Amino acid sequence: MAKIISIVNQKGGVGKTTSAVNLVACLGAMGKKVLLIDGDAGLRSLDLLLSVDSMVVYDWLDIIENRCDHNKARLFFNDNLQLLPAPLSTPENLNTESFKALISQYSNKYDYIIIDSTAGTGELPLLYSNCSDINIVVATPDEVSARSACAVGNALVKQGIKEDVQI
Repeated sequence: MAKIISIVNQKGGVGKTTSAVNLVACLGAMGKKVLLIDGDAGLRSLDLLLSVDSMVVYDWLDIIENRCDHNKARLFFNDNLQLLPAPLSTPENLNTESFKALISQYSNKYDYIIIDSTAGTGELPLLYSNCSDINIVVATPDEVSARSACAVGNALVKQGIKEDVQI
């Protein structure tokens, strides 16, 4: 069963995507099977950053809305590392249950599933956090980023997500 990790902060430009990609690369180098999910629906970027944008045919919303099988949307880098792209439009009726069902289709195939969350204070970041075993709040060493990280931490605690988790 995969350990689900969300990389979060409501502020953009703090290094969420960089942290997610580096975490995935390190875990893959350790021989772990890892699925990286681009959670930035509407502003998908991991496919561009990883130079696989021309390979994207399906995304995770296509799976949720039954337009494709869960095996068709993944992009393979090697046996250990795969990417599940985000949709280019923001899903309107996405809920925790449907996203958990999406993740469950992959959880027995991977050691880790890393969700690179979108910035902002909307429903998606909390939805991803609620679907995760671990939430890593990323921040830069400045007051605006630290304040944002604190706000995210407080929002997670209000949602009933534990402050400390054993990995």
